[in-house]
Amino acid sequence: MRLIFLVLAVTFLLGGLLFGALNAAPLEINFYFGRLELAAGVALLGAALLGALLAGVVLAVAVVWPVQSKLRRLQRQSLTADSPGT
Repeated sequence: MRLIFLVLAVTFLLGGLLFGALNAAPLEINFYFGRLELAAGVALLGAALLGALLAGVVLAVAVVWPVQSKLRRLQRQSLTADSPGT
């Protein structure tokens, strides 16, 4: 399992480096408060990474936390229903 993870990590790292090297043209990004000049490959990879992180946070807040809280509530209900003396 670790070998597969290592092979995938090296493959994606090399792919990202190749992508960045092939897209080395400067790109200017204007924000309201300033601007930033980056290589096009770095900007695209950064945007993809930021999008993936944002999607993970949204998924955790919208799906994972509600399901975990419901599971905890059902486990507490199950424990109180199974306890003797009720």
